[in-house]
Amino acid sequence: MGHELHRFAWWLSHEPTAPSVLLQTICSVLSVAITAALCVITYHYMRLTRKLSETAVNQLRAVVRPIIDVHFSFGGGQDSAGAEVFKNQVYITITNTGSNPLIIKKATIRWEHSPQSAPLEEEVAAFRTVVISSRKEASHQFLMRVNGADPVVDHFPSWSDFVQLRVVCSDLGGLAEQIYFYENASGLTVG
Repeated sequence: MGHELHRFAWWLSHEPTAPSVLLQTICSVLSVAITAALCVITYHYMRLTRKLSETAVNQLRAVVRPIIDVHFSFGGGQDSAGAEVFKNQVYITITNTGSNPLIIKKATIRWEHSPQSAPLEEEVAAFRTVVISSRKEASHQFLMRVNGADPVVDHFPSWSDFVQLRVVCSDLGGLAEQIYFYENASGLTVG
């Protein structure tokens, strides 16, 4: 090792271009090291920026997330035996309890029309793309009839507890979409 250092020192002192070559070599190595360090710093900065933007979007979604309340009431009709008053109409009221306006993108109602059939699901067209201002409400009367026939129900109170409304709504910008489910039996739940 000592011999190589001695030859290197002799070359530096006797070769006229040696100092400039050595200086170029040192600068090239430093340039590569600085570039690598800047790449690492840029990578970490990009990760930090992504995390900050994701956090900002999540905070904004939390602020503009639609908050609703739903109320059902039933009216009209008779049961299949004709004795008990059966209510084949549901009056739906959706209230925007949040501080920002919201848009209802879609609302569907689901009920059992007869014990032999699968549950029916229909869109409540009156609630499609309805904008509700803060602390305001939208209402609609929906008639649960299929081909002119009322649902076949033996005991209305227990049946009406499980008529379900599914509401898809969001803020006006479409940033925070929220799905809600409502039944008289379980109340309002977030989907």
